Amino acid sequence: MNVRCQNVINIAFALTAMAFTTVPAFSQVSLVNMADRYVASGGIATGDGEIANSKLPKVKAESSSSAHPSTLHRIGAHDLLKIEIVNANVRPRILRVGGDGCIVFPLAGEDVCIAGKTAGEAEAQIASAIKLFERTAIKIEVLDRTSHVVNIAGLVDQPGEQQIMRDAVPFFVVRAGLTLNRAAKGVRIVRNASEVTEDFALSDARLNEVFVYPGDTVEFF
Repeated sequence: MNVRCQNVINIAFALTAMAFTTVPAFSQVSLVNMADRYVASGGIATGDGEIANSKLPKVKAESSSSAHPSTLHRIGAHDLLKIEIVNANVRPRILRVGGDGCIVFPLAGEDVCIAGKTAGEAEAQIASAIKLFERTAIKIEVLDRTSHVVNIAGLVDQPGEQQIMRDAVPFFVVRAGLTLNRAAKGVRIVRNASEVTEDFALSDARLNEVFVYPGDTVEFF
């Protein structure tokens, strides 16, 4: 991949890094507006890999093995993917990742296990497994992030499951996509991985540094 293409991809990631998708209440228009405001505020990684806006949680721009989750989307079980062989006259395939984290893509093998990989890593894996074409180029688009769901509950107008577009998003991005009841004064975050419960007043400045992860429950009270 040349430098220009990589720069285009990096810009696209920056535009959507903090986008938060609600099903069904949160519109795509609001997603675009939120991403635009994020970029306009200076929240794009600077040369040293840190977030430019000091009000945003600082993360490092590193390789996917060590990068902060807020900069990544790793494919998970039950995600819906569009997989295209760019340099061949083959129709794109729409595939659902199985519960085992694998897909059936005959040109690359019966069981291609891609859960836990970014789209770019999965593209490289599939491309290297396809021998039918010379220098195979693969493009993967994640159509449905079923594996990246948080549960919204409590004093809020839009309770239920909502998808996030990265492996982690700041709490303030989650809150920005919701309409809270006027009585809401605090938030309880229940961590999916550990079942640890964290309580905060909505006025607590520490919330600026809190991230929400897939499977977490965010309850306003």
